[in-house]
Amino acid sequence: MIVADTNIVSTFARIGRLDLLFAVTETDALHLPPAVIKEIKAGLHKGLDFLQPLVDALTGGSGFYALELTAAEKTLADTLPGSLNAGERECIAVCAQRPDGRLLTNDKRAHTYCLAHQIPAFNLKLILRRLWLAGHSTKEEVRALIEQIERNEPGMEIKGRDEIFR
Repeated sequence: MIVADTNIVSTFARIGRLDLLFAVTETDALHLPPAVIKEIKAGLHKGLDFLQPLVDALTGGSGFYALELTAAEKTLADTLPGSLNAGERECIAVCAQRPDGRLLTNDKRAHTYCLAHQIPAFNLKLILRRLWLAGHSTKEEVRALIEQIERNEPGMEIKGRDEIFR
């Protein structure tokens, strides 16, 4: 089960390339916990219209699916560090509790927490790297994606590009 947090889906929604998340994970289903859905809807209400395809997919039941948390996941989410936002805490709780859970995130704190606790997680650099290694994109296409993300995502700078292309 692939669980995605708000920042990674919004990054790819902003450039109109949500399809790449499905390609890189080689799945047709990405799961979003309640707090992520709430964050996406709040962004849409603030005028972030690029999030509309996510809401449409959730409503239409195609690609993105609402995820209900178990009692154990809710309890775990409540105990995770407050430096993580609610969506990240719920995502991590799901991935920690479900043996097949893997997290897609673009949050450094969430990714670091997952690494420290042996929770499978892919950050933006790993996603971009995997796109070309798995043959979903060429290196040139990934370089163009990086430029597009940086141009469209306010304040975004993808550091350590050499890690992506090594």
